[in-house]
Amino acid sequence: MRIQEGTMTGAAWKIGQPRFLALGFGIGPLIAISYLLLSPLMSTPPDENAIGPFAKMATTPGLQQVIALFIALVLAPPVEELLFRGVMFGGICQSFGPIWAAILTTFLFAASHIIEAIHFWPAFVFISLMALAALWLRISTKTIGPSIALHFSYNLVMISTIFLAT
Repeated sequence: MRIQEGTMTGAAWKIGQPRFLALGFGIGPLIAISYLLLSPLMSTPPDENAIGPFAKMATTPGLQQVIALFIALVLAPPVEELLFRGVMFGGICQSFGPIWAAILTTFLFAASHIIEAIHFWPAFVFISLMALAALWLRISTKTIGPSIALHFSYNLVMISTIFLAT
């Protein structure tokens, strides 16, 4: 697999055109805001004792919040996108085709967030929707940058909401 190759079986490790980055920055908040508005209508939100460890960290003032902010905005978007929509999608696509690659990488991405979302099923729906949108950007632009932008802006809205609530 070639890291910068933008084909379905490549990792697409390229930034991409500014217009596609802007698209990613626009889609991420739309999905996050949809989650914030629709999820309470879908299910009763969990009580404060049922939130995941990252949410607990993000709601604890001080250094823990700073670390949560760093993870959510600096580490997670590039690392997870390069792994799931880059290397993993390209490798699985090469072995099993694009449909199985899309299904497996989206499932594995959602499963990797199980500790945070286990107590509130709508979270899985919107995490999966975000993953599918990131995958669509990766495939349609043949670059990973727009997916990272989408992931970053989604996380920015979510972490901002947590910070504003505390």
